Amino acid sequence: MHFWNAPHLGVLLKLYYRLNVLPIVLPPLRDRGEEVVLLTRHFWNRYVKIYNREGIQLNGKDEKKLKAYNWPGNIRELKNVMERAVILSTSQDKEIMLSPKRKLRAGHPFSDAPTFDEVQRRHIRFVLEKTGGKISGRGGTIEILGMKRQTLYARMKKLGIK
Repeated sequence: MHFWNAPHLGVLLKLYYRLNVLPIVLPPLRDRGEEVVLLTRHFWNRYVKIYNREGIQLNGKDEKKLKAYNWPGNIRELKNVMERAVILSTSQDKEIMLSPKRKLRAGHPFSDAPTFDEVQRRHIRFVLEKTGGKISGRGGTIEILGMKRQTLYARMKKLGIK
């Protein structure tokens, strides 16, 4: 029997809709400033204990570098970076490896000279995050962007936004 045809599917859907009454939307890690440092210290200390690497510590320079990073993978990426850093670091040298493809946050949103499509992609994603994925209705993405639903969907498809 396939899962979607299972008799308990109706119960699961009812549970989902009951839980979805009060959605919790968290801002991305890159927008949470000092929380990056707090989470960094938490994961660092956790992995230092797990891997018995007591002699290594983070310094202000490391924390500043981590705070400036864009964190496209959010907390999961931060956790993995900290675990890898603890494993690879020595007491003299810390190996905090951030993805080379991902850039540090720039002071100006156009400092990386994005294409027009990339500017649109970023803006649509920003508004979708801001609205919690709400497309229509008061305060929805189409209202903020000032476009019709079909136009937004067509643009999202063209730009590869799901």
